[in-house]
Amino acid sequence: MSSLTRKNKDKKNCILKLQELSKRIEGKLENRTDANYFLDCEIAFNHIKLAQNVYNRMRNDRTLAPKFETYQKNAKTLLNDTGDYIRSKAQVKLELNAKYHQIRAEFMKLQNKLQEYYSEALLYLAYRKVENIESGEQKMVAYDLIIAALIGDVYQFGEIIHHPILQALSGTKFEFLIQLLHIFHAGDIEKFTMMESTLENVPILKSNMNFLHKKLQIMSLLNLVFSKVPEQRVLTFAEIKSYTRVLDVELLLLKALSLKLIKGMIDEVQQTVYISWCQPKVLNRNELSGLRKKVSIWRQRVADAGAFV
Repeated sequence: MSSLTRKNKDKKNCILKLQELSKRIEGKLENRTDANYFLDCEIAFNHIKLAQNVYNRMRNDRTLAPKFETYQKNAKTLLNDTGDYIRSKAQVKLELNAKYHQIRAEFMKLQNKLQEYYSEALLYLAYRKVENIESGEQKMVAYDLIIAALIGDVYQFGEIIHHPILQALSGTKFEFLIQLLHIFHAGDIEKFTMMESTLENVPILKSNMNFLHKKLQIMSLLNLVFSKVPEQRVLTFAEIKSYTRVLDVELLLLKALSLKLIKGMIDEVQQTVYISWCQPKVLNRNELSGLRKKVSIWRQRVADAGAFV
C-alpha cells in the first residue's frame, strides 16, 4: 500500500469515526451547541495524542518540534474556546463538563503540569461517576492522580485520599501507591522508610526521591503542628528535628512558610517557632477522635471561665 493511499484511508476512517461520534453525542446532548463543543473536545484529544506521538519521536528527530507545537496549539485553542463557552452559560450538560475537564487533564499531563493535571482530573471525577468510567481508564486516572499528588506541589490530599477511584488499583501491582499516599497524608517518616525500596520499581518516583524526602518532612511538620492544641503552638527546634528527622529546622520552616502551609514567627535566639495558623486537613477516624477530645477540653475551659465570671 502506498503512503498516499494509506493517508487517504486514515482520513476516511477518521471521518467515519467522527460521524459515528456525532450521532452518539446528539443522543446525549439535546443542545446543538453543547454537542459541537463536545466534539471539539474529542478533536482536541486527538491533537494531544498526535502531539504525544510526535514528542516520543522528537528524541531522534528534532525537526519534528514545529509539528509538536502545532498540535499543542490546536488542542489549546479548542479547549480554551470550550472553556469560554462553559463559563458563559449558567448551566451546561454534565457530559460536556466531564469531557472538557477530562481532556484538559490530558493536556496538562502532556505539558507535565502536575498540579494543574491534579485539579483538572478531580474536576473530571466530580462530573462523572467512577462506575461509569471504563476499568482501564479508572486504573490510569488513579495512578496518574497519585503520582501527581506525590511529586507535584500538592500538600493537601483530602480530595483524593478517600476517593473511590483509588480502589481501581486494588489487587494490581500499583496497590502500594494507595498506602504511600496515606503515608504522606500522615507525614509518617518511619513507614515511608520501610517501603522506600518498593519505590525503586517506579522510575518516576525513583527519579524524584530527593523531592519526596523533603516533601514528607514538610507533611510531617504539618502533622506535628496539627496535633497540638492552640496553647501548645510554640514548638522548639529540638522537637521539630526529632519528629521530622530534618537536619536544618529553620530551612524546613522557611519552606513551609513560603508555600503558605503555615503562618507564624521564628525566634532564632530561643530556637522556637510560634505557629498561628496551619493548613486545614481532612481527618481520619483517629484524628477525629483526637479533635473530639480537644473540643471537650475547650468546652470545659469555656464553662470554667463562665463560672468564674
